[in-house]
Amino acid sequence: MMRALLSCCLGLLQLAALAQSVGVVPPASLDPQAERSRIAAERGRETARYEQQERACYARFAVNDCLAANRAQRRGVMDDLRRQTLALDAIERKNKALDQIERIRDKTATQDGQPAAP
Repeated sequence: MMRALLSCCLGLLQLAALAQSVGVVPPASLDPQAERSRIAAERGRETARYEQQERACYARFAVNDCLAANRAQRRGVMDDLRRQTLALDAIERKNKALDQIERIRDKTATQDGQPAAP
């Protein structure tokens, strides 16, 4: 039991380090719903920009080169947004796991006859 708890804690620390290395806002100041809305809005803006640029490409002589450059730019933006979403998911999982660990700790403390830690 203790080994599993220790293993879980180490995994959570690794996730936190990963989220920080990606450049995510610290969990204390994070509003997950607002972040998801921001990411969705950026995806919408990028999709609109991509479609507008695609239409402009068909008006040019070198259509394929223009389309390829447009796709590459879109891929870069969408990949960045995907990384942000994954980091946000990791932070939310970490917070849920920490809550679960705290509940388990409280439950085992009360079962042992000790008062729950604040």
